[in-house]
Formats: sequence, C-alpha cells, structure tokens
Amino acid sequence: MEFKKWFTALLAAVCVLPAQALEVTVKGSDLSIRSAHPRLLADEAAFKQHRKAVLACRSKALVRMHETYMAMADACVAEDAPVEYAPDAAGKMLHVSREVLRQMGCCAYAWRFTKDPKYLRRAESVLNQVCSFPDWHPVHYLDAAEMTAAVALGYDWLYARLKPETRERCEQAVTAFAFDTAEDNRWRHLFRKDNNWHQVLNASLAVAAIALYDTDPERCRALVERAVLDNALHIERGYAPDGIYPEGHTYWGYGTGFQELLDLSLEGVYGTDFGLSQCPGFMASATFERAARGNIGLAFNYSDSGIRAESRPQLWYFAWKSGDPGLAYWEVKDIEENPKYALKDRLGFLYLWCASHCAVRSVPAPGALTFSGQGSNPLVMTRGGWDRKDPYLGVKGGGAQNSHAHLDAGSFVFDAGGFRWLCEPPAPGYSKSEAALRTINSTPWNRKQDSHRWKVFGYNNRQHNTLTINGKDHDVRGCATLEEVFDTPERRGGRFDLSSIFPDDAARVERTICIEADGSLRITDCVAAKDSLDARVSWNYTTHATVSLSDGGILLQQKGRTMRICVKGASVDFRTGLDMPEDVPDCLLPFYEAPVQFAGYTLTVPAGTEATITTTCRLL
Repeated sequence: MEFKKWFTALLAAVCVLPAQALEVTVKGSDLSIRSAHPRLLADEAAFKQHRKAVLACRSKALVRMHETYMAMADACVAEDAPVEYAPDAAGKMLHVSREVLRQMGCCAYAWRFTKDPKYLRRAESVLNQVCSFPDWHPVHYLDAAEMTAAVALGYDWLYARLKPETRERCEQAVTAFAFDTAEDNRWRHLFRKDNNWHQVLNASLAVAAIALYDTDPERCRALVERAVLDNALHIERGYAPDGIYPEGHTYWGYGTGFQELLDLSLEGVYGTDFGLSQCPGFMASATFERAARGNIGLAFNYSDSGIRAESRPQLWYFAWKSGDPGLAYWEVKDIEENPKYALKDRLGFLYLWCASHCAVRSVPAPGALTFSGQGSNPLVMTRGGWDRKDPYLGVKGGGAQNSHAHLDAGSFVFDAGGFRWLCEPPAPGYSKSEAALRTINSTPWNRKQDSHRWKVFGYNNRQHNTLTINGKDHDVRGCATLEEVFDTPERRGGRFDLSSIFPDDAARVERTICIEADGSLRITDCVAAKDSLDARVSWNYTTHATVSLSDGGILLQQKGRTMRICVKGASVDFRTGLDMPEDVPDCLLPFYEAPVQFAGYTLTVPAGTEATITTTCRLL
C-alpha cells in the first residue's frame, strides 16, 4: 500500500514537469530607469505612432476596438460616480479595484489620445479618492494588486498634468499600500503562489516600481528584480510544456493579461523582459485559448472557468509577437460579426497597444482542427470544422491538485449541429460556496481527499461526464495522462489513462474519445477490475437537453433536435437523475437544485475481468 501511494504521488509529479527550464537573466542587470514619464508601455514618441496607426485606419478591427474603448471613457466621465471603500458580502474589495483599473485605463488612454481635459479630470478625481482609502485591502491581496496597477498607470501616464498634491498622494499611497505590504511577511508568500495570483501581484508591483522609480530608486530596483524572479518561479506551471493553462480558459485570460502587462512594461524601459516571454508553452498558449472556444460561442469550461467564450483581446499580443494574425481569429470574427462588440476589458489600453502593431484586416479560419498538450492538465480540443454546426469536443485528463480543479479527469464537452449536448455542470460562484461552508467552519479551497470542496455541486465526479467506480470520489492524488492523440479525418480526439484516479478500485482504466468522420462522438472505456474486487462502474452525462430513456439508450432533445446515446460491449442499466455524492452537508444541498439534467448507466465488471464499453452519441 505504501508503494502504491508513493507511485501515485510520483505519477502526479511527473504530470507537471516542464519540458525545459526557463532562464531569467535579471540578476546583475542594470535596473536603473532614466526615461521620463510616461514610461509604462509607451513613451510619448511611441504613443504618437500608436495614435497614427489608429487614425490611418489600417485595421478596421483596431479602429472599432479604439472607438468602443473611447466610448467607455466617455461613459465614465458622464457618470462621474464616486469610488467608495466598500467590501462585498464575502469581505473582498476586488470589484472596487477592478472598476478603478477599468476607469483609470480608459480615461488615461483617452486623455493621451485626445488631450481632452475631461478625461484628465475624471482620472485625477479617481486617483485622489482611492489614495485616500484607509488601505487597499491586502487581506485579499488581489484587491491591493489591481488597485496598485491602476494608480501606477494613472500616475505615470498623467504625471505631467497631475496637480503636485495628487502626485504626492499617489506616491504616499503606493508606498504604504503596495510597497510596504509587498515586503510584509504576512503577504510576502502570496507573490509566489503557483496559480494566477503570482502573475497579477508581480505585474502590479513591477509597474508600480517602474512608475515611482524616481521616488526611491534603490527600493524600486529591488522590487522590480524581485517581481521578475517571483514571476519566473511559477510561470512554467501555468504554460509548460505545451501551452495548456491548468486553471482553464477564464484564468488564462486573467493571468496572461497581467503577464503581458509585466513583460511589455519591462520591455518598454529595459528593452527586454529578461526571458519571461520565453517560458516554455507561453507563446503556444494562444493556440490553446483559441482552441478552447467552441463553434457556438461556448468554451471548454473545465475547472472553475466560465462557459461563455468571452472576448480574449489578450490574443493580440500573440498575434503581434508571433507575426501570426490567425491567433486573433475569434477576436476579428467578433469585431466583424457581433454588432454588440465593445472593448470593455480593464486592461483595454494594453490590448489596443498590442493590436496597433498588427496590420490585420481579415483572418481566414485556422487550418488546424486539433489542439492537444501535456502538463498537469493534459487535454485534447478538436472540431470537425469552424462552422457553427460543425462538431466540437474538449476532453481532459489531469487531477485535483491544480488550482481551481474539479474531480473531472476524463470529462468532456460536446457540441454538434449548433447546440451543446454534453456540458460541464454550472458550479456556484465562490462567494456562495464560501458563505455556505463558512457556516460549518469549512472552506472550498482545501483540496485534500476529505475536503468539503468535493461536496459542492459541480466539483464532484458524479456531476461530470466521466466515470465513478464503486461509488467513490476520484483520488485527489491521481493524474490522468494523455497517451495518444488522433487527428485524421476519420477520427479526432485522444486516449487517456485514468488508472491513477482509481488506485484502490480498478487495475486499469482507459478512455478513448473521438469525433468520427460522420460527426458522431465515440467514447471507448476499458475497465479492468482488480483480482479481488468487483468494479461497479457509473457513467454520467450532464446536459441542458431534455432527457428520456428509449429502446436501450438515452435520447437528448432540445429545440427540435435529437441526439441518441447508445452503448455496445456490455450489459448496462440506464438511468436518469443525479447520483448524489455521500455525506453532502445540509448547507450545500440547495446548490443541487441546478438547471441541468443527468443521465447515464451502470454496470459491474467482475473481479479479475475487464470490459470494453463503446458509447456513441449521434444526432438523428
């Protein structure tokens, strides 16, 4: 048994090893800054070139991005709403910090572009309000980080026109609320977290140190060096080796946006990002993000990511740096076809800067239909084409030790004929699950085997399109591996080894899942039982369609279309309804009244035998 535990832990560790080491060369570098304000991203000469590119209308996409971003700045000026120190029900201030960064970004950009004083007045008013706060809420340090980035940007971009007392107030606030807290041992470890936090926190700290360099050069040099090294410490975890962001597409957008802010801010004043953008998998992550969007505008939303494939202007950075405008395929398509498109991102100024370096007019559909990769969350995302009615599949391996992970190894989503037929369950928001578990002195952020996290609706394997064996939760120490990728017109998908997810309940478990040439989905599950233990297998489907049982199969129906699910290779018992996890605390039961349907089947693989079950999902 001890050897089994050791081997399982080793297998999980192997899943996260990068393909090569990232080399960062900041130590010993001259980090002094001699340039005047503005110095973040674009000095005066560079911003004039940006303005010229927009006005020359070389790219309709760029012009529309600019126009909608300016409209947002106009709305901020017109509303002139006060900014208040107001924690939300969960005790966080992130909504305030994000709103400040949104307003500061668009108003500072609009002032630089037009020199209209109305934008300067609004930005300066916001700066004075937030710099008069009692703190920037470091107890949830994302709040402090995004506020730091907002104030640093406004201070630097508007420096020459800010009142002296406003500049002084900014300097005092950043020193007390950003620099001092960043050096405080209570918060220091947060800059080295192995999730998206280290990107947001270190980017914000670095841009503040660059913006305020002249106020304390020695301290600011040290903070820039520290931010680069801390960022480099875990950046590979987010991208290596093939570009898959373990936390999912939503967190790719968050972490990668701030990574771009850090890299380009360093590049702007030092002429280099010290190797951060050379992180294995970083550039490839743009292809991951493009692939994560299905043909009907829904994402492969594994982990805590959202289902909506929202605008991803972060892709303009990759289109620029790689010279491949096809990486911005979905962005250009949205701008051309969506009448409601608007650049509303709080880092919109950054993405406009990147887009101005891309002479993009129109982008054809990408040639590649399949993306796959290894890492701590190996997966395959593939499609039959780029038309709305073409099938789309996203399927994953991995395990529960990734940040924001679910017990969802082997799970997938499937779109066909313009609908999503098999989906991820809609998990409750953080604030709701945190508030509920707080009533029993628990938290959803513990990822141990006995954690209440796995009892929250949407986090357990019984609510995902995967297997459950002997009625147990997946083993949180396991890591399902991607063993083979298929990418031909006959079949597109992958084969995964799920064995380490079921170490005590099966000798071997493999899942092969592919889109077939006719557009149907085929899932082949091979389950080998242990010599001394039956394997009672439950196969779950989660869907927004109406579910019914018919003629030895399952029918899914929505808006006049029908999908039939049938099984070969074993005698199974079909069922509908949710298979509840054991020991769900009463405080979490209301979350199980979710607007999704469940179906599936069960079978028993006798001890010492194995079964191969083939499931086909086909539109009628």
